Amino acid sequence: MSIENPVKEAPTRRAALDWRSLTQSPEFVPVVAVVAAFLFAFWPFVAKVWGLWFAEDSYYAHGAIVPLCSLFLIYDRWENLRRIPVRGFWPAIVLLLPSLYLGYVAQRTVIQTVSSFAFMASLISAVLFLAGWRWLWALAGPILYLVFALPVWQAVIDRMTVPLQDWSSTLSYYLLKLGGMEPFRAGTNTIVLPNFTLEVAVACSGLKLALAVVAISVFFVMAARLRWWANALLLASSLPLAVVINGIRVALIGVVGNQYGGEAGIRFHDTSGYIALVLCFAILYKFTKALGWK
Repeated sequence: MSIENPVKEAPTRRAALDWRSLTQSPEFVPVVAVVAAFLFAFWPFVAKVWGLWFAEDSYYAHGAIVPLCSLFLIYDRWENLRRIPVRGFWPAIVLLLPSLYLGYVAQRTVIQTVSSFAFMASLISAVLFLAGWRWLWALAGPILYLVFALPVWQAVIDRMTVPLQDWSSTLSYYLLKLGGMEPFRAGTNTIVLPNFTLEVAVACSGLKLALAVVAISVFFVMAARLRWWANALLLASSLPLAVVINGIRVALIGVVGNQYGGEAGIRFHDTSGYIALVLCFAILYKFTKALGWK
């Protein structure tokens, strides 16, 4: 009886990236030109937005994760996206060039809203110019989601800060009263406890948390692709959730400050914002799963 030795196949090597074919592609020069134009027109604006994300007491602290969420949405749809033929719509250059120019000119002003909308218009026009209408339609959601990372929410901030501040103060007052802390409300946003005075300032209004929670809920709506009523329910729950969690957070700051001293209350204030955000994310995630996200 003879035993045949199996033939060992040589390990296959991954094909190297064909740079020659890449550079000779008809899309190569337009892509390089558009990327270079973007960097020239918007690099100062991108640097400002990056600093805004990491500034102290910023309303856009959640902005750093927004591009990652957009990339996830693209990755999640990639099997369908890769089948779409690339057919650039060349007339879109009529929209792209003015948008880039507006973005460049806006760098000389302090109105970041103009730069933000110019950036979004340029990005949309660039996708249409390079890839065509079907790609633009497929990428519209991830592109528009980037607006949550851009400084375009000042009107909302101006309008909603005081109401949210009052709601958080009222909710935290009644929570402290329910907990037997014997609070005294001295003015609209000042709560006096036996050993600690709780000032519900603008930074504690909960608006920063509300903006982040709305961005999270919109992401879950886009990622889960639930039925319309589930999407509506998820979006409608985001603002009340932010108000309730922030009211609980403010009340807990009062409890910590009253029981363990003012310094402990301040330290808890500085860290509790992140805890509140993680808690809201977890609640919305579980809620989305309960609504049918598989």
